[in-house]
Amino acid sequence: MSNDKSQPLRAYRPVGPEASHAHWSILRSSGIVASGVLASRFLGFIRDVVIAHFMGTGLLAEAFFVAQRIPNLLRDLVGEGAANAAIVPVLCEYSQKKSRAEWQELVNAVMAWGVIILGVITVAGMVAAPWIVRLMAPGFMGDAAKFQLTVDLTRIMFPYLVLIALTAFQVGILYTLQSPCLLNVAMIVSVWAACLFSWHLAYALSVGVLVGGVLQLGAQGLALKKQGVHYVRPKTLNNEGVKKIWSLLAPRALGSGVYQLNVFADTFCASLAAIVGAGGIAAIYGPCPVGAGHGALGRGDHPSCLPARFI
Repeated sequence: MSNDKSQPLRAYRPVGPEASHAHWSILRSSGIVASGVLASRFLGFIRDVVIAHFMGTGLLAEAFFVAQRIPNLLRDLVGEGAANAAIVPVLCEYSQKKSRAEWQELVNAVMAWGVIILGVITVAGMVAAPWIVRLMAPGFMGDAAKFQLTVDLTRIMFPYLVLIALTAFQVGILYTLQSPCLLNVAMIVSVWAACLFSWHLAYALSVGVLVGGVLQLGAQGLALKKQGVHYVRPKTLNNEGVKKIWSLLAPRALGSGVYQLNVFADTFCASLAAIVGAGGIAAIYGPCPVGAGHGALGRGDHPSCLPARFI
């Protein structure tokens, strides 16, 4: 890595025989990434089986799944979605047309804006948790214990939004995948620990989600540090690159909103036990290995086809 901060950071473009080698390199990289995604999906399936075995479809399971779903509704919009649709393209442009100093300043501004916006959303979500639960799962209002447990778990897990979104931002900077295996392992271990030490299962599992988020964020932070990326306070938040990111996020928000509306409708209807029966929430979020192949192919090809790493 060059120490000259005045020269643009340009991605290398192979030609001739080297281009063929680059194509094979993309396939090899796709295979490696796909293998990692498959491992994560496998662990995720094991996690779901463990949760289903110990929680069943009763009060604890329904409260946990609704509480986890609330911050996850925003996850795609401000996390992976933002990184894929806006942050990565703008960082690519800066890597090829701007100096390293300008690129680093954009990275600092993106992370600063992320901390500010996600922090505000998280605090607001924790304060408004009772009203959010009433809106998303109105069927819980007839059971005071279930409603209060869902509110408590929502407040515990809402900070996960900050952790996973900042992890996604770092993924965009680093051009690697996240480490979702760490989240699945943390949740599995939390269930095991709750059974071993007779802890409250739902609370222990919620804490496991936060621990998994911290591990994911830390893993990406270490990877970035090895590449020489260090976060410092940006000189200004009024960065031209950030403005471009905001403009790219607008259409993304509309598209993501349609999908999130479907998820909201599923949760809303499944909470109405008088209509769909008890355990509806836990049933729709139960173990499902169907998406493993699709996830591996999509997640494997997507990062491997990006331009060369520029840090």
